[in-house]
Amino acid sequence: MGEYAPRMRLCEVLLDSMYKGIYVFGEKIKRDKNRVDIAKLDTSDISGDKLTGGYILQQNYWDPSTSFQSNYSPIDHPGFDVHFVYEYPKPDVITAEQKIYIASYVDSLETALYSSDFTDPDIGYRKYLDEKSFIDYFLLNELARNNDGFKKSVFFFKDRNSKGGKLKAGPIWDFDWAWKNMYGCDIFSALDGSGWAHHINDCPTDNYSCGWYLRLFEDTTFLNNLKCTYQEYRKNHI
Repeated sequence: MGEYAPRMRLCEVLLDSMYKGIYVFGEKIKRDKNRVDIAKLDTSDISGDKLTGGYILQQNYWDPSTSFQSNYSPIDHPGFDVHFVYEYPKPDVITAEQKIYIASYVDSLETALYSSDFTDPDIGYRKYLDEKSFIDYFLLNELARNNDGFKKSVFFFKDRNSKGGKLKAGPIWDFDWAWKNMYGCDIFSALDGSGWAHHINDCPTDNYSCGWYLRLFEDTTFLNNLKCTYQEYRKNHI
C-alpha cells in the first residue's frame, strides 16, 4: 500500500542459556526518517511553518496531562468523550504553543467534517485529512477485524504544511486482538467473521473511538474511492 508499518521479526529467545520460546521482536512507532518520516519538532519551534509539524497523536489510555479532549463526540454516541494522546513530542516535552496548534488543527478538521459542506474538496474535511491513508488504514483493520484498530493503539501523524501538512492515519499497530472471535460484543463474537470493527463504540469498551469513519461513509465519493482502492489491491492479492 506504500504506507510505513513497524518491521517485525520472529526470534528464538534464550536467557542465561535457557530457552524461553519464540518472540516477536519489533520496532516501536517513532519519528524517524526510516519510520514515521516527518519533521523533527524542537521546543524552539513555536511559530511559522515549523510549528505546523511534525506531530504524532494516539488514541489510547489517557489522562489530562498526556492528552487533549475533542470538542466533538461520535455522531452515533453524542455523550462519549474523545481524547487524543501526545505521542510525539511526548507529553513532558511538548510546548504550550505546540499543544494549542495541534488541538486547534484537529478541531478545524472535525469542524469541517461535521459541517454541512463536509464533502466540499476545498473547505470540507479533505482540506485537513489525507484520504488515501485513511482508506488504507480502514481496509487493513477491517480485514483483520481488529478490536483495537479504531479505539486504542490508534495513531495519526502530521508533517509541516510545507510538506503536505494533512493529518494521516497510521501507522497500523497492535493486532493482538485481531483475527479472532471474542465474546462480549456481537461485532467480534460472530463466528462467520461479519461485523464492522469501526463500530467499536457500540461495544463495551475501555476507550472511545473518535468515530470519524461513520461521517466519512456519508460521503459517496469517499465510499467510491474506498471501493475502487479495495478492488485495485485485490487485482494481485486473491
